This record gives sequence, structure tokens and C-alpha cells, in this order.
Amino acid sequence: VGNTGEVGWFTREKRIPTQINCNLIDVNKDRQKDCLVVGTEGLLATLNALSGTHYWHVNKNGNVSTDIAAIDFPLIVNDTDSDGVLDLLTIGTVYPNTNHNELLLISGANGNIIGGPLVIPECTSVKLLPEATFITYLCKNGPAEAVRQILYPHLLKKLSANHGSEVPLPKKANLSLKKNIGNTRTEYSNGPGKLIVENEGECPNSCRVNLTLVLEQNGSNNVTWEYTANHVFAMAPSSFSFPNSIRGFVIKL
Repeated sequence: VGNTGEVGWFTREKRIPTQINCNLIDVNKDRQKDCLVVGTEGLLATLNALSGTHYWHVNKNGNVSTDIAAIDFPLIVNDTDSDGVLDLLTIGTVYPNTNHNELLLISGANGNIIGGPLVIPECTSVKLLPEATFITYLCKNGPAEAVRQILYPHLLKKLSANHGSEVPLPKKANLSLKKNIGNTRTEYSNGPGKLIVENEGECPNSCRVNLTLVLEQNGSNNVTWEYTANHVFAMAPSSFSFPNSIRGFVIKL
């Protein structure tokens, strides 16, 4: 919790969570954003940000999907199944395919796979990139890499119809891909609270993380919580706030 540093809730997954964001989707339409969690062995789930209660795990017609070997953190897309909740587009490795090149369209309301999997045949590995008008992705095939684009409405129509096994012919895109390397210090604000995230070194051998929670009170900044650990890397946190003035951060280490 942002103003005290206390643990607001705790939940355990059978698979290892690797990414979480609590600012993207409102699963139950209560006007409060919920947490989207992705992890190893195809983990994709949503939780109530206030209580930690699960809403759903990715499934096929109500049965938890066990044939997804790996899944990326999804992009939020328009509501394609008309249930009033935004949907999710992601890339997965789906048995028996061993390539990470299949598009999945997932209902944001219940986690049901409503489109795909659709194979991108010219790529052995695919990574979606956030763009507005186009679905943009990084296509890898051996040592070769290329950025491709597919028209957004065209792809969603094809996915939601489950029509065919391959995506439309993509367009080449001219984008610059950058990767930041080195020690970082980033500040994240949420109302009167500020979380300072410092990563240094190289994991897993020499990395180190420092987390500092600062609360502004009566014009002065007070450190209310600190955390330091070796061989640990902190991801970018998500912030949350509720009408009862509870604010805080969710962070994956």
C-alpha cells in the first residue's frame, strides 16, 4: 500500500508471474482497473487490484488452457465480442507448434480465447509492438529480423472469425528499436506517494535493487519504506488508486 508500504494482499500462482500491470483493463466493469498478470508456462490471468481475487485464467470455452507453452504480455484492443470489456491480443507458443509465432485474441471479460491461434508463417518468433493504427510486430527467422505491420481492422476481423490459419500479408515498417542497458534510477508518482526504483549491475550475478517509498506530508518528503536486495531486478511498477483514498504500487521483482 502506497502510504504505508504494507502488503495489501498476497496470492500464489502455480506458475511464476513475470509481468503485472494494474492500469490497463476493467474486467468487471466497476470503473476500477484490474491487474493483468503474465508468467511462465502460459500464465495469463486477471485479478482484482484491491483484494487480489482472481477473475480468470486464459481458457477455451471455460476450460483452463493447458496447450499454451508460453505467452507474451498482451496488447489491449477494442471490444470485439461486444461484452463491454476491452479485449487482449497476444503472441503464444501453442502445442504442438514449437515456434513462438501464433496470434491469440482473448476476451477481457472472461479470458476465453475468442480468436486464433493464427500462425504467422514467415516468422519463427514474433513480438508485438504497440502502435495505434497497425498491429506492428518484430519478426525473427534465424538471424534475420524485420518489423512488419498488419492493418488493425483486417487482422481483428480475421482473428474473431477464426478464418484460416495464416495472417494477411504484412507490410514492412521502418521503425527504430532501442534497448537501454546500464544502471537505472526511475521515480514513479501516485498522489502524495513516490516510489524510487534503482536497478544496478547485471543479473543474475551482480544485480542489485533499491526501492524507496517517499510520502509528501506537510510540505516535506518522508521515507516510509525501503527495500534492498542482491541478485534481484525490479520491473516497472503499476500504480492504483481507489475512491476511499487508498493508493499504492504493484511491482514484480
